[in-house]
Amino acid sequence: MQTWLASREFSSSVIAAKIDAAADAAGTRHLVAFIGTSQTMSAIDALAVERRLDVNDDLTVADVAVAGTHVSAYPAMLRALLSRTKPRLVVLELGHIAHDQYGGAWATRNFVTDATVTDALRGCARGSRLASLIDTERRFPWLAIPRTARVVIDAGGRDREAGEIVAQMRDARGFTPYRTVKEPEQLVRTLADDYAGQGDEMTDASPQKCFVATAVLCAKLCGERGVPMIVLMQPVNRGLAPRIPVLRHFEATARNETIPALRAAGIEVIVPPDAFFESSLFYDHVHLHAEGAGKFTAWLGDEIERRVGPR
Repeated sequence: MQTWLASREFSSSVIAAKIDAAADAAGTRHLVAFIGTSQTMSAIDALAVERRLDVNDDLTVADVAVAGTHVSAYPAMLRALLSRTKPRLVVLELGHIAHDQYGGAWATRNFVTDATVTDALRGCARGSRLASLIDTERRFPWLAIPRTARVVIDAGGRDREAGEIVAQMRDARGFTPYRTVKEPEQLVRTLADDYAGQGDEMTDASPQKCFVATAVLCAKLCGERGVPMIVLMQPVNRGLAPRIPVLRHFEATARNETIPALRAAGIEVIVPPDAFFESSLFYDHVHLHAEGAGKFTAWLGDEIERRVGPR
């Protein structure tokens, strides 16, 4: 219960509010939707991409992203988005969370309903714990926080959060930049005591199999609606990778296993140039700061333009 309550931002109410805000911002225009986590929120200035592409005023670009979201929740997010609008393009984040089954992932039991995703979760140490919790709750709901209670509590917070989310989506299209830089030594010390960085299981490549299963499912959902979908690898702070194992193992596994598996499944993957993995562009170990986001967005704008063209 404590972990779930600590993951307040990652809730059904916030996800629903973000999706509604993006769909409402688009209105009758075509939507380019970046689905992901805080990595997406801090790295992609969606409004800048929109201004670059939208020469005919018929395109909206938005970061439909929620901090703390685990990849296993992407299908639920995508289904909700597709129920509101037919995007011009969906871009799915491949970020460090694909390798890091951290504490916030426990909240995904609100959203995981697909057998292929659950089966993939069972294939890794931390994912299997989550899958076991899902099984326990469904078999013995009185032993865990009942789903209905979570839904009610989430709904109670939506009115308080929705206004700010709508305004932020209208004014910045979901982009939430970091204006400062964290002190590296303090960051390393903090992460050394964090659940996310502990255990030999962080060297295990299997967590990213969950991302592959999720991306394949999302591509199928998009394909059924005639919506193109691509995957975007988010950069991480390579300078800190020797001291933060999850970064090192995320990038190696993504490049050597995950991305080839995605491409073999017919999914296009965009990989940033090495320059965007430089420490000078980062707020911390995984989030770009505002200047880094500006440079990343300028490069990404070219990539998106090649796929949707100037409107």
